[in-house]
Amino acid sequence: MSYPSAGDGWSSSPETFADALQELKTAGCMVLVVENDDCATHDGCDRLLGADHSEDRRRLFVQTDAASSSRLSAAGRRDRTTERVARLETATRSTAAGASTSSQGDADGPSPRTSDTTVASDLDTLAADARDAVDALAPPDGFEPGQLRICMDALGDVVAAVDTAGATGLVADLRALVETHGGLGHVHVTQAAPGAAAEALLPQMDAVVEIAGADGSPRHRWHLPDESLTSSWLSL
Repeated sequence: MSYPSAGDGWSSSPETFADALQELKTAGCMVLVVENDDCATHDGCDRLLGADHSEDRRRLFVQTDAASSSRLSAAGRRDRTTERVARLETATRSTAAGASTSSQGDADGPSPRTSDTTVASDLDTLAADARDAVDALAPPDGFEPGQLRICMDALGDVVAAVDTAGATGLVADLRALVETHGGLGHVHVTQAAPGAAAEALLPQMDAVVEIAGADGSPRHRWHLPDESLTSSWLSL
């Protein structure tokens, strides 16, 4: 996947970029997070989840059972009022579960179905679980702009469990939730994910953010395709 620069006719004006990004966050938007396989990216995920602000945020994590459990605690302040997990059980994990449960317990295996975690066996059920989770997370007076945050971790895992078309359809369902409630959603994709799958998601994305740096100094760079805007590399 290639990215534009100011020399390609795009603008890198910090003021224009900041205004456009703020407008997207207020109206509701989807972000594709492109990260290196060896890059520690929790800081970037935390920011998109609103963990660096004191305002009330309601978070939904959508993932397969192959996803890293550490992503769930990256934003902190987990409780059953402000966070939900909608998980897709895969055939690979189900086959291996019997052999790993006795030695690893709950450390690496999928979370059981609880009041704040659901486990689906297919994408239709996962999408329905996501909708139910958002309804459960909604405050009595409805969501404020930017209050709902959705993290899908990760595209490659979903493609491996189903296919590109299924993964694209799931993202469309999540985008609908984001647009309806003025939220901010993001989808993680690493270099290991099929390039065609990432490209297929671009029409649904309002922004693309690259995260790089495996030396303890992660950086990020944003692109807003509809506005032909890109940022410089910034420290996380």
